[in-house]
Amino acid sequence: MGLFTLALARRADTASWAGRDVRGEVLLLLVGWSLIAAGLRLLGRPTDRRAGVLFVAGGFGWFVGDWNNQYAGSSVIFTAGLVFSTVAPVLVSHAVLRFGDPRLDWFGRVGVTVAYASTAALAGVVPALFFDPARQGCAGCPANLLAVHSDPAMVERLGRTAVVAGPIWCALLAVGLGVALARATPARRRLIAPALVPGIGFLAAVGTMYLRSAGAGFLPVNSTNRLLWAMAGCLLLLVALGTLWPLLQRQLTRARVARLVVDAAGAPPVGGLRSLLSRSLGDPSLRVLYRVGDGTWVDADGRPATPGDEQAVTSVVRGAETVALLAHRPGLLADPDLAGEISATARLVLDNERLQALTRAQLTDLRASRARIVRSGDAERRRLERDLHDGAQQQLVALSLALQLAALRAGDAEEAARLMQARNEVATVLAQLRQLARGIYPRELADEGLAAALETLAEGSAEPLRIDAVPSRRFPPAVEAAAYQVVAYLNRASGGSGVRVTAEYEDDHLTVAVATAAPPEDLVAMEDRVGALGGRLSLGHTESGYTTIRAVLPCGS
Repeated sequence: MGLFTLALARRADTASWAGRDVRGEVLLLLVGWSLIAAGLRLLGRPTDRRAGVLFVAGGFGWFVGDWNNQYAGSSVIFTAGLVFSTVAPVLVSHAVLRFGDPRLDWFGRVGVTVAYASTAALAGVVPALFFDPARQGCAGCPANLLAVHSDPAMVERLGRTAVVAGPIWCALLAVGLGVALARATPARRRLIAPALVPGIGFLAAVGTMYLRSAGAGFLPVNSTNRLLWAMAGCLLLLVALGTLWPLLQRQLTRARVARLVVDAAGAPPVGGLRSLLSRSLGDPSLRVLYRVGDGTWVDADGRPATPGDEQAVTSVVRGAETVALLAHRPGLLADPDLAGEISATARLVLDNERLQALTRAQLTDLRASRARIVRSGDAERRRLERDLHDGAQQQLVALSLALQLAALRAGDAEEAARLMQARNEVATVLAQLRQLARGIYPRELADEGLAAALETLAEGSAEPLRIDAVPSRRFPPAVEAAAYQVVAYLNRASGGSGVRVTAEYEDDHLTVAVATAAPPEDLVAMEDRVGALGGRLSLGHTESGYTTIRAVLPCGS
């Protein structure tokens, strides 16, 4: 079809847009074939199928534009040229609109309606009914198969109306393309702009051609219009190439995903899959999320995570199971097959990291459960200490005072001695009860903090307890309780040899170092206590033979 049109253009010469200029002839063929090729490619994608049909029709219409001349050699070809010679710009513009946004806005719908009415009706079918070539000065032209009456005046009026309408529908369609660009998401805009921007330029060239031809009442083939035709043709080449941009982007994305095979073979560290994907796909915000047993989503570190408000979400499905979610910038994985390719390419890494994430999530839950148990135990200790202080201790104090008063009032010395002995025994029990309450949970720890509680412990300790340095600031209650329990436990286990305590706060961690000559054999309880808060317990030895037990407790900000 293109070669046939080229042959007609060479014979027509001055009546053809391409003429006998080699550049024009090459442009004639390239534009038509490019539009048809672009349309055929789009036919393979359901979302772009309508645009593909219009591009193919526009490519054929581009060739038909030179058929309305006396060298057509066939009445059918000549009649088709009369009807469809000006419809190609409308078909292509309609195709670009559909490519940009399948849902046409008001400007697009009105512009398309006016354009088809102007080109296919006012400049096509209707004037063909009143055009008889033989009676209107074209004796060498083939017969017009649609002619029913010869009326040159009617043909001229219809032609002028169509030319006047040209700039209007060009402007409406250009605005429609601009609206489609503005309404698209940033990711979608990057994909469609290479086709829509030259499409707007094409409409500007066609509209200018119509404006310059308003006086003639038709589109004359002159040097200026040929230049505008060439500009429009070059812009259509850019439109056709622009429709390939989404395909090129998908191929590049697939190529980057394919490189995961090599990168993933290196056994990336925790969170490495996210780094690999973000680098391969060019999206630093990309995150990989995994589902845990309760239906929540976690990251590679096992921490609860959700996609960002501005992120799109793509499910990585294997069989009927969603094994992961990819949170990424909108439009990055517009091709639904890419998620499957990622799942297949990085299968081993994905499975490994998913299992690690599930394990870390379980460890996080376990650590939180241990912390809750510790907090509950500390709360129970405080309640028990308070009950002892406010209940049993107060009653024993009252009993001691009552016995002392009774001894003072007793008339018999022997009876008074027995009462004072009973009073002394009550005082001993009271002292032991106070010591027990302090061991359960010292009141100074809750009221004044770790430093005051350790000083009180040192003052009442039967074993030598030396406090070298303790920060005076307050720490979270759970941290203070854990540090106190470590010191108290090691002090009791020292067997009279005593301990030395040094505590310091640095980098949001409280470090308590206890030096003892008789370390206990069992530190499991203290390890659990410290580990429940996310801390760690370690042992070291000094040159003097002492063992230093160091507890590092995170304090939180």
